Amino acid sequence: MRPQVKGALLLTAAVMSFSTMSALVKIGGAGIPTAEIVFFRSLFGLPLLLLAAWREGADLRGVNRRLLLLRAVTGTIAVMLLFYAVARIPVGEAMLLNQCTPIFALPLAALVLGERITWRHVVLAAVALGGVVIVIRPGTGFLNVPGLVALASALFSAAAYVCVRRLTATDATTTIVVWFTAFGAVATAPFAIAVYVAPTPPELLALAGVGLTAALGQILLTMAYRRGEVGRLTVIGGLGAVFGTGFDLALWGHVPGIVTALGGVTVIAACAAMQVMRARPNDRVAGH
Repeated sequence: MRPQVKGALLLTAAVMSFSTMSALVKIGGAGIPTAEIVFFRSLFGLPLLLLAAWREGADLRGVNRRLLLLRAVTGTIAVMLLFYAVARIPVGEAMLLNQCTPIFALPLAALVLGERITWRHVVLAAVALGGVVIVIRPGTGFLNVPGLVALASALFSAAAYVCVRRLTATDATTTIVVWFTAFGAVATAPFAIAVYVAPTPPELLALAGVGLTAALGQILLTMAYRRGEVGRLTVIGGLGAVFGTGFDLALWGHVPGIVTALGGVTVIAACAAMQVMRARPNDRVAGH
């Protein structure tokens, strides 16, 4: 299997894991503060990641420690912003805004990593994002505060993804995700203690699920970026809105119409085209 195809499949699985995580946040986080949810996410996910690191014999001290820390900081901020939004707006809408990452990742990948982004990639990214908007069909509440917070999480996610792409040249996958998860636990612990609300057994179970799906998603995500360009792969994140809309339907009774289905097909088709497209020698490079 070609590395690009394998990367696309891995990232699709990662997006599904993160969509499940967001649904669990919505289920268990109605009465739990955001900082506490992020703390439990890290707490429950860390043992799984440490076990994976032990089995792989990964050196958790890290090689590029500054970039590992930067990835941890940007990733933690992105998670906190997303969880804040998910608790206040529909999962599908929050995933849509969070997965606008390609808007930021495409130029970041070109500027920081020197990846070759053609005008065709830019057009397909715009088509994919347009399809996501069709899936959600936002109303007047699109630019409310939670919506803006979710969009801001996309910016920090893009920065984290670019860090991951560079880190995979020096550090093991498990090292990257362990640093991120451990930092999340340490950084949010004081805030979680300050606003602590004792979770009920169902809420605690949901929080455990948040941690496990987040850990799995992080491993899949980092593995995906080992096998493809950041700018291309991140467009697949638009599928998060499709998965999120599915959770909205199954758990909260939101019924998507024909327009929503057409939007989902648009997203999938544009993302697939982005993956199989090969840059030609005479392609013009965006920003050059």
